[in-house]
Amino acid sequence: MAKLIAGGDSFVYGSELKGPAFPELVARELSWEYQNTAVPGHSNDGISRHIINACAESESDLVMVCWTFLGRYEFYINGKFRTVTPWSADENLEHTINKQFVNEDDSVRSHHIKQHREARESGLHEFAQSYYRYVGDSEYTEVYNTLMHIVRTQQYLETHNREYVFTAVHENVLGHAMKHYHDASIRALYDEINPARWFWFPKQLGFYTWAQDRKFPFATTHPLDSAHQEASKLLHQKILTSGFG
Repeated sequence: MAKLIAGGDSFVYGSELKGPAFPELVARELSWEYQNTAVPGHSNDGISRHIINACAESESDLVMVCWTFLGRYEFYINGKFRTVTPWSADENLEHTINKQFVNEDDSVRSHHIKQHREARESGLHEFAQSYYRYVGDSEYTEVYNTLMHIVRTQQYLETHNREYVFTAVHENVLGHAMKHYHDASIRALYDEINPARWFWFPKQLGFYTWAQDRKFPFATTHPLDSAHQEASKLLHQKILTSGFG
């Protein structure tokens, strides 16, 4: 049976959904086997690592990656890969949650607060504060880090003759690179990207911003099932017309 391997963060994992996320819906429409490597809160570093690991262990007919927000990073600390996000460094996470949650959900709120408490107890919070203060909060660092992992993944897939399609939760995953295109290091990476393998939602938006623009219903921070159902139809059509897989 043909197989689709998907990578991403909570949007691909299926957080707050009743049914499957859009890559799994595409696999079902194609009657393919499905492997999901997504992890909620994942960084682009982690997405790349999980996709490459999965492809090293398994054949696939199509790899679908939904790249996540800039500003998340992955580090190997004390024998474990850990993701740091701006929330990891936040001193007043409850206030941030109140501003960013579209709808209230005590279970989701409690989950994030518990994670934040664990980050404080482990020292990850202090590390994240230092990292964002000196390095991670720079848009240049966000862009360069993301481009490195996109290009690395693209090159791996092309070297191993894997069919693939990339998309993103937000159009700034690539859009912000153009603000730094004058820089030789950014330009060298950006020019390696194969635009024919990218899918953007209507109005050249990412999945998250497209769902906002279309006013699909949201849970706390995630578009609900109707957005995924419509997204899967658009991606399925892209796959059929582009000859991927």
